[in-house]
Amino acid sequence: MVKDDKPQLQAEAQMLVSRIQQIQQEFEVLEQQFTHAQKAMQDISNLSLADRPKAFVPVSRGIFTEAKLVDTEKFYVNVGSGIIAEKNANDVKKLLQEQSEELRKGQHQLAANMKQLATRVREIEQKLK
Repeated sequence: MVKDDKPQLQAEAQMLVSRIQQIQQEFEVLEQQFTHAQKAMQDISNLSLADRPKAFVPVSRGIFTEAKLVDTEKFYVNVGSGIIAEKNANDVKKLLQEQSEELRKGQHQLAANMKQLATRVREIEQKLK
């Protein structure tokens, strides 16, 4: 290694470590979204088991009212661009399952990226010794 390469390698290693930290944060966000989707699927299943289930319905920010659910098999899903579609419980759970699978794929891709970056950091550390 040429002595003049050392600052460049150190800068590269710092940039890579910073990127690894960013990817870890992205991974955590995907994990939170995955957990949310899994909980939503469980909650939908639980609704169908309850007799006249109750829910808190938001009236305003931080203000709720209690409501009895009339139909636990009918849901309204925002499908984008402000369009709301009616779906049954099974369709919503299927949608959430597909989202969960996509989130896991994203996590696997992020993990692979982190592994590559970490390998490069180790290579640089070896060169700097």
